[in-house]
Amino acid sequence: MQSSHAAAGNAPRRRSVATRFALWYIESYRARMPARMRPRCRFEPSCSRYGLLAYEQYGFVRATAKTAWRLLRCNPLRRATGMIDPP
Repeated sequence: MQSSHAAAGNAPRRRSVATRFALWYIESYRARMPARMRPRCRFEPSCSRYGLLAYEQYGFVRATAKTAWRLLRCNPLRRATGMIDPP
């Protein structure tokens, strides 16, 4: 028999309004992104997917910092492609 605390530990974390907005914004960006831009990502997962994973895993402040750092590293001056960079 499980205690009520163990059952409560399996419940999904409640997301803040800011986190829900960030997730919505990234998902809407991905829906509107032209197909010709999709295969150009330098990293795996793509920057937008990385942002989604970060906001789902961490709180708003930490996910924003991680996503911003990722976007700063993803620029046209960087030559490497296909780099794996999990959140």
